[in-house]
Amino acid sequence: MKTHLTKFILFALILIGSCSKDESNNDTPSVSNTYSITIAGQINDENGQGIPNVTVQVGNKIDQTDGNGIYLIEKASVNKSRAVVKATKTGYWNRSSGFIPSNSKVQYCNFVMPTKSPAAFVSSSAGGTVSNTGATVFFPPNAFVNAAGMPFSGNVLVITKHLTTTNPNFGNLVQGTDLMAEDSVGGSVKLVSFGMIGVELTDNNGNPLQLAPGIKANIQLPIASGQLSGAPATIPLWYFDETKSLWIEEGLATKQGNNYLGQVEHFTWWNYDQPFAAATIEGYVFDCEGNPIQNAKIFNNNIGSIFTDQNGFYSGLINSGSPSTVNALFAGIYSNIINIPALSPGQIYTVPNITFSCTGLGKLKVNFVDCNNLAINPSVFITSSMGNLMIIPNGGSINAFVPCGSNVLSASILGATYSNSYIQMCSPDSTDLGTLIICDTTSSSTGLLFNFSATSLTHNLNFSNPTQITGFFDSTTNIMELNGNSSNPQQQFEGYITNYFSYIPGTYTPQNFPNWVLDFEYYSGSNIYYINADTLNPSLTISILKNGAIGDTMEVIISGNITILDNNTSMEESGVLNSLHVKCIRNQ
Repeated sequence: MKTHLTKFILFALILIGSCSKDESNNDTPSVSNTYSITIAGQINDENGQGIPNVTVQVGNKIDQTDGNGIYLIEKASVNKSRAVVKATKTGYWNRSSGFIPSNSKVQYCNFVMPTKSPAAFVSSSAGGTVSNTGATVFFPPNAFVNAAGMPFSGNVLVITKHLTTTNPNFGNLVQGTDLMAEDSVGGSVKLVSFGMIGVELTDNNGNPLQLAPGIKANIQLPIASGQLSGAPATIPLWYFDETKSLWIEEGLATKQGNNYLGQVEHFTWWNYDQPFAAATIEGYVFDCEGNPIQNAKIFNNNIGSIFTDQNGFYSGLINSGSPSTVNALFAGIYSNIINIPALSPGQIYTVPNITFSCTGLGKLKVNFVDCNNLAINPSVFITSSMGNLMIIPNGGSINAFVPCGSNVLSASILGATYSNSYIQMCSPDSTDLGTLIICDTTSSSTGLLFNFSATSLTHNLNFSNPTQITGFFDSTTNIMELNGNSSNPQQQFEGYITNYFSYIPGTYTPQNFPNWVLDFEYYSGSNIYYINADTLNPSLTISILKNGAIGDTMEVIISGNITILDNNTSMEESGVLNSLHVKCIRNQ
């Protein structure tokens, strides 16, 4: 046991710092012109990977995406006719995404941010051409000015991004997402795109450049083969206004062979589109038990990307005048397809309910609380081989269908994170992960807890006034270790449980597992007490409340029969570990 004491003194030198809205939930219109809602979503790159550290803004509310590309903005005030989410990150094109909000507590807005490709160069004096996957931009000589409007001389860096309508990600990449626009007379229209391109001009130092007043450049975009027969001889040009998050009509392009060619007087995103009057579709998505499915993706002809809210409700604008179809995608599974008749301008059409089969799914039950045991609603991201999904708990709880099999659950709120793998049982069985604690580790006072109380006929051992606490679960060496100390009174603690069996939150009886060992040392004043499990009267229970990632919080409670060996008297007697309750930062 003295070897453990030596180890403890070493550990004591390296201990890390201690861990220290009730809104309506329906989809009926509100009296005011705004809703106060929570907006959450995932922002991916073009390979489907979440992008971390994206700045996301809704009105005056701002958030940063986590490691999975997840953001969550609470109590955002949005216009009930159209909410807009804006995202920025160096190395990516800025994105804006608009959708029709409901009065549900939580809504979803997921989209893709295009990566900026390496810049091409043109000479300011000679001009030149820049091509990108079939699209070409033609620059005349002496065409550029700096931000102050002064003529620019030197190399012009040109970054372009061409989006073809055949791109499978087109609906997730489109600026504005819903393709809402303002025509030349100020009217609101819905667009059908024949392709778009983003163009950004800078000098060698990254300072923005533009076309000089009165100078025009040409943009040539190829027409997709599937659209060629229906392509009109002329088509309006539209640029994306990042302030309004709308496409604005400006100019015309003409059809020349398999391309459209148009002239522009400034550079941003440009789109060759036909305008249509919009109609609205709305409806609900349910699981096989009749429960609403949140964050299911809705597909419709040229609808962009819309997602169900926390009530399973969706609403989106489509082009009037032609029949279409609707179906949904959830956790890698597609629903049945529903036919939509041709709608008249302004018509609101209620789509029959979309219902998913529960094949390949299982019911997940889990509760989330903070360090004060209060219910919280973190963003929860579940990855599986079938498909990924992101959902927000309702009142701190999830009781919903997710992909069955081997899953990884990650949760994040206010800078605190939790991650763990688990096996999801398939329907009709369910998996209950119990209550998970997520603490904000940015505050040294949050979650600080180290209570130790053990009693016997002659001993009453209590740990108090913790100043440093730490611990970890290491599945590779099969060990759980807890450490703590205090200075008033002087106390130290070191504990091991080896040959452990699980690191998933839950309550366990470890003595039922072979070769497990509990080995604690408690130092108070000038004495050391050695504490082990009582093997003659086994009754210990271990409750793992949380096993967060490294740098996040861990929490465990251990209680039951023990033996206490007094180092000064060498006397050992039976006792009870009333409670060893540790909440601290995990450092390994």
